[in-house]
Amino acid sequence: MLPAQDGLEAIHVYKAFEHDIDLVLLDIFMPRMSGKEAYEKLKEINPDIKVLFCSGHGSNHEIYEAPRNGDLHYVSKPFKIDELVRKVRQVLNHEDASI
Repeated sequence: MLPAQDGLEAIHVYKAFEHDIDLVLLDIFMPRMSGKEAYEKLKEINPDIKVLFCSGHGSNHEIYEAPRNGDLHYVSKPFKIDELVRKVRQVLNHEDASI
């Protein structure tokens, strides 16, 4: 696991460890750079990046603001570990998004 404090740091961490990262977990609401903005920047670096969005704001409507490419995944916080594991497997196995 490679943590980042905010969206901007997430971009820097990804650039430094791109070949070691299989999946990025992005909160929709982050300081300095939102999850949507970080997602857009990450897609510029690697169009095939696998991303799982999360939010604790009770609604996932914000994710629909992200660029649509048919592979957006979302998990609502708080989540149980088995739910997170299931979502991570969906993303890594290229299963249909269910947001």
